[in-house]
Amino acid sequence: MGDGKRDSVGEAIGKIASGVAVLTAADDQKRTGVLVSWVQQVSFEPPMIMVAVKKGRPVESRIAAGKRFAVCVLSEDDNDLMRHFSRGYELDEDAFRGLKVATASTGAPVVTEAMAYMDCKLTATSTAGDHNLYIGQVVDGKVTDPARRPMVHIRKTGLSY
Repeated sequence: MGDGKRDSVGEAIGKIASGVAVLTAADDQKRTGVLVSWVQQVSFEPPMIMVAVKKGRPVESRIAAGKRFAVCVLSEDDNDLMRHFSRGYELDEDAFRGLKVATASTGAPVVTEAMAYMDCKLTATSTAGDHNLYIGQVVDGKVTDPARRPMVHIRKTGLSY
């Protein structure tokens, strides 16, 4: 694909609006979290969602080991949470330092300041280019403040973060 066409394709893909969320995971020993923007519902019955994670992110090992994850949806006013998780965390770092965190029914951590959360049991994984897809059955969830509106992200290009 030529550079002009690639730029045009990237601009078009960038217009796909996505939410902003924190993906959390835990195994028997540690927990972690990372900012994500590609989360989508994939089934009504049972309720299931998919989250895309760039290959090599530390959170992947926690999802694989624990077979569970949570997605904490950020609101328009959650800029501090967005900044906190956007830097990324290594596995030996405490991704939740200074935050209020609860433990969901599966054992996944939940950032209580987020506007909503979905607690998931991992049901399938797949590879899509430079990302891995994690599909989970939502076993629990809650909206903490229905008056808040979700944060929406639109990129200049759909070919990079």
